[in-house]
Parts: sequence; C-alpha cells; structure tokens
Amino acid sequence: MGIVIKRPVHVKVVVTESFRDSRLAQIRAAIAKLDAVGRQLAVNIESRGDDEVRPRLDEQAHRNKQAKAALKHEADGISALELGAEHGVGVLECTVEVDVGDDFSLLKACEIVVKDDIIIEIRDGGRLDESQ
Repeated sequence: MGIVIKRPVHVKVVVTESFRDSRLAQIRAAIAKLDAVGRQLAVNIESRGDDEVRPRLDEQAHRNKQAKAALKHEADGISALELGAEHGVGVLECTVEVDVGDDFSLLKACEIVVKDDIIIEIRDGGRLDESQ
C-alpha cells in the first residue's frame, strides 16, 4: 500500500527576448497601477487632515512605495539577465505516490524548464545536483 505525498516543483524559464519583453511589460503595468493608487492615497491623505484614518493611509502609502521599489528592482534584474540563462520564476507543488522499496531520492524537488511558454525539460528529483 503506497501513500501520496506532495513535493515542490521549481519552475525555471530560459531567458529569451520574448520572456524579457513580456515580463518587463507586466512590471510596467503593475507600477502604473501602483502609481494610480499612490496618487489616490496622496489625495486622501491631504483631505483627511489629522483624524484617526490618516495613520492607516500613511501606512498604505508606505507599503505602496515599497511594492513599487521591489518591482523596479525586479525590472532591473530581468533587464540584466543574459539571453539563454535559466531564471527561477516560482515553485509549484505536485503529488507523487510512493511505496515501500521506492528510491527516496526521487522525492527531491524537481524542476520544469520553460522556453517561450513551452516545457522543454523536466528534471526529476533523482537527477538533480546532489548538493541541492
């Protein structure tokens, strides 16, 4: 009788011009939304004066600025990536069934490598670098 367990799946993309352009466009759109929110927060802060709501608005404005700075930092990192390099974009989960006698090393995290939205390679846990 086997059991089903979860294991992480690391997703990496091969950096192409298409990936870079698409991700930078997503970041620019997110920054534009944050700019609009920031302008609205500034108007609300000005109109609220010193009431009890202002500290919450100030905190929201601070978080907005932090998110915008993080996105700009990510954009700089994406711009600096070399074409053809692999770039980690996230972690998914998958389930795997194991049974007595199975090779435990196969439960290590596996990787999916994507290029231009097409999976080009699946690296199973048992074949990953042993240092991971």
